[in-house]
Amino acid sequence: MYRIFILSLCYLMSSCDSPMNHRARFDDSEKSRQTLAFSSQPLNVETQWLSDPFGNAKQQSALLVFITDEQGALTDIPEGLSLNFYADMPSMGHPMDDAGAFQKLETGIFLNKTIRFNMAGDWRMELRLQDEEFNITDQVQWYEFL
Repeated sequence: MYRIFILSLCYLMSSCDSPMNHRARFDDSEKSRQTLAFSSQPLNVETQWLSDPFGNAKQQSALLVFITDEQGALTDIPEGLSLNFYADMPSMGHPMDDAGAFQKLETGIFLNKTIRFNMAGDWRMELRLQDEEFNITDQVQWYEFL
């Protein structure tokens, strides 16, 4: 009986991992890179996390965004609009801790390095084009598990 208990314990310890380690992971060549398209603007958006996004409000996540035209050349967003990030957890019904703000690095390249998520789980991510009165004129969205 003692041997069965020890064998069962060894099996459980070797087959399980911390729930905190059950996250989507990306290899360095991908880093969750994807391309999306705005519907009302002839612009494509390529997003790339500079590190895996953290499901912890104490850690900042960094998102790099490339805006390209229909030919694939880097371009700026239309004058009078700004690029903003937003995320929420549809299953939990709450938004993220801090959406941060984008800095324009150069034509068509934007960096937001102060994004903070509240917790691990399924998140709906959005990149929004907003006018000067903060009205959303267009957006793209995708889902990620943190």
